[in-house]
Amino acid sequence: MTAGRVWFVTGASRGLGRAFTEAALGVGDRVVGLARDVEPLAGLAGDRLLALPVDVTDRDAVFAAVEVAVEQFGRLDIVVNNAGTLHMGMIEEFGEAEARAQMETDFFGALWVSQAVLPRLREQGSGHLVQVSSIGGLGGHPMTGMYSASKFALEGMSEALAMEAAHDLAFDLSRRRMATCEAWEAAEHAVPQPPGS
Repeated sequence: MTAGRVWFVTGASRGLGRAFTEAALGVGDRVVGLARDVEPLAGLAGDRLLALPVDVTDRDAVFAAVEVAVEQFGRLDIVVNNAGTLHMGMIEEFGEAEARAQMETDFFGALWVSQAVLPRLREQGSGHLVQVSSIGGLGGHPMTGMYSASKFALEGMSEALAMEAAHDLAFDLSRRRMATCEAWEAAEHAVPQPPGS
């Protein structure tokens, strides 16, 4: 096994997460790639990739994945909180399940990963935590209000976390433009709700 860096990437099977995964593997680093469906990761880099089928909305599964990652590779150097979804629709069209699903992945998923990895990073005395946000976290836009709400929550949590961790860890908040990623094409659309529902 090489002595390169160890990456922990959520949403690793497609889009920006896959790009992080391929880039890290391409320079000889090791990657723990989390995704709900890890099949697209099959065949990448052999024993330098540990693909774990994890839904980041499951807090217990996230904490278990961190333990497996550290057991397998001994440490975590760069954690990329990338998993996210985009539900589109007018705010008034969102049902409870759709609204909660947006928040569960984009905000709570990142929170669970952050909580799971920070003690490990502090214990080893180093590490980077990269939160992948969006321009949607800086302002609301028609048809993406719930997405923006989830990213606003991520931004607020990340700013506080950056201050809390500043004395012993590197913290990066990355904002990607929605129109330049495959999230736009993969967006789920809210179904208008009948009055009173």
